[in-house]
Amino acid sequence: MTLLLVCVGAFLGAVSQRLTGIGYSLISLPLFTVALGPLEGIVLAAVTSGAICAYLTWDLRERVDLPRVRTLWPWAVVGVIPGALLAAVTESTLLTVIIGAVLIAAIVGVPLVQRLTSRTLSMTPRTAGLFSGLVGALSGTPGIPLLLYSDSIRWDGRAFAASAQPVYVAIGVAVGLTQSAASTAVILLMPWAVWAVAAASVALGVLASYPLDRFVSPEAAVRVAKVLALLGAVQLLVVALL
Repeated sequence: MTLLLVCVGAFLGAVSQRLTGIGYSLISLPLFTVALGPLEGIVLAAVTSGAICAYLTWDLRERVDLPRVRTLWPWAVVGVIPGALLAAVTESTLLTVIIGAVLIAAIVGVPLVQRLTSRTLSMTPRTAGLFSGLVGALSGTPGIPLLLYSDSIRWDGRAFAASAQPVYVAIGVAVGLTQSAASTAVILLMPWAVWAVAAASVALGVLASYPLDRFVSPEAAVRVAKVLALLGAVQLLVVALL
C-alpha cells in the first residue's frame, strides 16, 4: 500500500505539474504523508518536486515570463527562512494538521471570499513570492500563493505554468540548505524502493502529460488539480485528528 500511494501521488502530481504549473506537491504530499509520515512526506515531495521543476524549467523555457520571475524568486527565498524555522520546531501531528489546513484554506477560502464579496483579492509579486517560500518550507506546497497571484493578475495559464517552475527550484534549493541536516538523515533512512517508485512514476507522469496537453486546457487542468488536492487535504486532516 505504501508504494502504491507513492506511485499514484508522484504520477498524478507530475501530470498536473506539467499541464498547470502547480499540483505536484498539492497532490503528492497528502498521499506521501499518509504513506510515510509528515517529515518523510515533505522530504520526498521536496526532492522529487525539485527534480521535476528543474526539468520543466528547461522544457518550458520559451514560455517563461522572466521579468516576473526575477521579482518573485528572491522574495520566495526570503520567505523560506521563517517557514523552515517553524517547521523545525513543530510537532509532527501538528505539522500534519497545518499542511492540511493550509491546503484547504487556500483552495476553498480565497475563492469563497472572492465570490461572497464580488472582488478579486490582489497580491503583489513580492507578497506572492514571500508567502510561496514560507508555505513551501512549512508544508511543501509553494504553488498555492503563486496560483492566487496568477488569478489576481489574470496571468496567462501557459505562461504561469512555465514561469512558476524556476521559482519552485529556488525555493527547493533554499529549503534544502536550511534543512540539510534533517533532510539528509531522512533521505538516507528512506527505503530505496520508495525512491525508485517515485522516480519512475514522475517520469511516466511527465511522459503522459505531453499527449494530454493537446486536449486539456490549462484552466480545466487547474480545476482538476484543486479538487484532487482538496480531497487529499481532507484525508490528511482526518488521519491526523483521529
